[in-house]
Amino acid sequence: MYTDYAGDIIETFFEDEQVPLLAVTSEQLDMRNDLVKLMVTFGKNKEFCVSTIHLAVCFFDIYINEYELSDSSEHQKFVSLVTLLLAAKSEDVDDKIPSIKDLLFAVDLSDELGIDLRFQSNYTEEEVRKSFDSYASLYCKIEFLIFEAIHFNTIRPTPVNFIQAFQNILVTPD
Repeated sequence: MYTDYAGDIIETFFEDEQVPLLAVTSEQLDMRNDLVKLMVTFGKNKEFCVSTIHLAVCFFDIYINEYELSDSSEHQKFVSLVTLLLAAKSEDVDDKIPSIKDLLFAVDLSDELGIDLRFQSNYTEEEVRKSFDSYASLYCKIEFLIFEAIHFNTIRPTPVNFIQAFQNILVTPD
């Protein structure tokens, strides 16, 4: 940040940070608050950095501006956690990023899949395989919709990025 380009970098941050105001119904806004809490809790549990959680909320806001959330609370949770994993893929250390199988234990998609994959021992191997294929397909579909909503731009500055940039400028060794 101490280069001749520091001003240009900050200006680019401001341009890229522009996110449209949320144009959602009050019901979706209420859901959003609960889902953001879920992302924060899950992110802290997985020891994601703060910028990952902020980026996930940014992605989620853009997504709900573009698409209406399902009425299913478990599906809503799934979408919010997929946005968190997507943010983690671009912000966090690879070792911390959970697999999509880890989402199985956080969200009950048994209504959509036909079986509850959290209790795989209750089903035949064939039922589990088919349901997991459906689950992976659903994950890919949601991730693609999020990518579309954010126009495949996973590098977005968040308030945390600004704080870090200005902190580096303001705290100088003397």
